[in-house]
Amino acid sequence: MSRKILVAILLVSSLAAVGAGYYGRQQWRAVTPTMAVVTAARAIPPYVLITRDMLAERQLPESLRLEPIFLRTSDVVGKMSSVSIPAGGLVYREFAVPMDAFRLSADPALEIVSFPARPEKAVGGQIRPGQRINVYRVAIGTQTMSLSPEQALATKGAESKLLTSGVRVVDVRTAQGEAPEANGTTQDGRGRSAPPTIITVAVPSETARAIIALAGETRGSYDLWVTLAPLDGQEVPVQIEADRAGGQP
Repeated sequence: MSRKILVAILLVSSLAAVGAGYYGRQQWRAVTPTMAVVTAARAIPPYVLITRDMLAERQLPESLRLEPIFLRTSDVVGKMSSVSIPAGGLVYREFAVPMDAFRLSADPALEIVSFPARPEKAVGGQIRPGQRINVYRVAIGTQTMSLSPEQALATKGAESKLLTSGVRVVDVRTAQGEAPEANGTTQDGRGRSAPPTIITVAVPSETARAIIALAGETRGSYDLWVTLAPLDGQEVPVQIEADRAGGQP
């Protein structure tokens, strides 16, 4: 058999194999149920808000329904990427999560910052996520022994200034970074009750800078105090007014 005939036979065999493969694939697609699945239209980096133009839908085997993936584009838009998602990749539920679950706030413009606050200076350690707090900057007063009692009484002591008000608490932790239990405390390594001493809030960037600066100043002549913000603009229930007066509603 000549070399030309052998080459021709090999060429024909290769074309036949390709054709058979294509035909088999088409037949497989015809009998295999498919469904629309959302995928990444392009590579999506982590820590970004996912928009509709980042996604595309493809027809893929219906067996993927058993996978923990998103099926509809509308279910992914508005969520935040927690990992890098390659172009064409499936969007698993752990890859796209609600913004407030990933960065503790649903507002993308707010900065998340934590600061230490001793329990006796933060409502006895009773601060909880979801509360609104006020943060005060306190100048520590000093007195000299040379002052007479009358002069000391006439001299102002510590001065306080409201640094920021109505700040939403998004998380609280103990000094070891642990989440408090249901009663607001947890157990330390020695089995003792440990109240929360780290408060995390969602604030504008300029407020975050002020809080960080104040936290640094607490080692010097200033202190930091936290209070629960009043319910401004809300109607006070009759029961509360009666309790204040010591009477019954």
